[in-house]
Amino acid sequence: MMISPEVYIEGCKEYPYEQLLEERGELMAEIMRLEDVVLWGEDCDSFMVSPGPDVQYIWCLECLAGLSNLMAERMASMRDQDEEDFVE
Repeated sequence: MMISPEVYIEGCKEYPYEQLLEERGELMAEIMRLEDVVLWGEDCDSFMVSPGPDVQYIWCLECLAGLSNLMAERMASMRDQDEEDFVE
């Protein structure tokens, strides 16, 4: 059973930015691996699991979208904090 992308993102909210970068890299690697299976039919025999690779692919894309939004918010917050430190 997979957790929802929202629960995944909620779990990432406490990560330092460097760990968010690692999570993004892992998601991208999994997306590229699943694209080989879903789009090109490579290594289909290894996917006798549920949910199937198409569902896993969509889940990873949704997690990546949420993670990207979280990273953008975090970067904006860090930028704003840097500007405040500079003014003081």
